[in-house]
Amino acid sequence: KLKYRISLAKILYEQKNYQSALNHMKVAVKKNSRSGEVNHLMGQLYQKMKSSKMALTYYKNAARYSPSNPEIHQEYGDLLFSVKQYGAAATQYKLVIKQNPRAIKALEKLITIYKKQKNKKELLKTNQILAALDPNNFVAHRNLADDFLARKSYKNAKVELEMLNKLRPGDVSVLIDLGM
Repeated sequence: KLKYRISLAKILYEQKNYQSALNHMKVAVKKNSRSGEVNHLMGQLYQKMKSSKMALTYYKNAARYSPSNPEIHQEYGDLLFSVKQYGAAATQYKLVIKQNPRAIKALEKLITIYKKQKNKKELLKTNQILAALDPNNFVAHRNLADDFLARKSYKNAKVELEMLNKLRPGDVSVLIDLGM
């Protein structure tokens, strides 16, 4: 009966019938409150229903009961990020990366957090990782170029700016920094 409730709730969720899905999931929670899947679905439902506080509670439980599920940690991190809990969000993104070192979305979110926190050391390191994993990532190369320019490491900045020019030929900001 629990599997039936969860399956039905998933169908209702996909049909955007969130309140009905929530009603079925409340029964599922009563039957198995320590299920990562049940808590994850509840978190998703509450998030869709714009109840961040409830969504945070269920995502926290989902992450606790399914610690090796990077999808849960990514979504929980995204929710924490959206409510400006950057430190907690960074923790979730690091868990995603620990499980999948090639997690581009988590790396990009960490970069945004490190920029907000003005954490230059981690920002540089994370941008270097992202640029190595995704050589065509304009944002990573732009951040590296800006960092090198700020540190007056012009040789390294020029390498990054030339890469940016290849990625987006004619980008005015890149051309200005290249002195063209």
